[in-house]
Amino acid sequence: MPSLADRIRTADFPVVRKGFDPDAVLTFLSSIADEVASVEDGARAEGVRVRRLERQLTEIQNIGSDPSAVFLSATEAKERLLADAQVRAEEILSSARNASRDVTAPDPVLKALEEAEIIEAAARTIAERVVAEAHERAHDIIAAASAGHVHTQSVGTKSLQQYG
Repeated sequence: MPSLADRIRTADFPVVRKGFDPDAVLTFLSSIADEVASVEDGARAEGVRVRRLERQLTEIQNIGSDPSAVFLSATEAKERLLADAQVRAEEILSSARNASRDVTAPDPVLKALEEAEIIEAAARTIAERVVAEAHERAHDIIAAASAGHVHTQSVGTKSLQQYG
């Protein structure tokens, strides 16, 4: 199935005597297709980032005996993920909104905006889930350390893999 960017680039419209300048429309569609391609590239990059976070989570789980290190590492990972997702989402939405002001937004532009919002929401959901699981894991480790024994368990990998 062709990507959304390819579908925008190859969109075909009927020619009429009244309406928008066809060259201007094609130029606009090309710029929107470039933005959509950037969004698609960003989604792939987010997949790489999620896999990196999964590796970090594994490292955190291997720390096991130092609850404060686990909590600190999880907090840093959460902050990086949220910051990256927020910056990327703002770039995508800003670019799409600016482009849509130039011409009345055709359906592909609206779809690109919707997809950008969906990507942002998914990134936020993943980040929130990772943080919640990291907090839960840190509390479990602290409780276990207080009780005199530390155990490891797999936390977070399943929910991260769902989006990877």
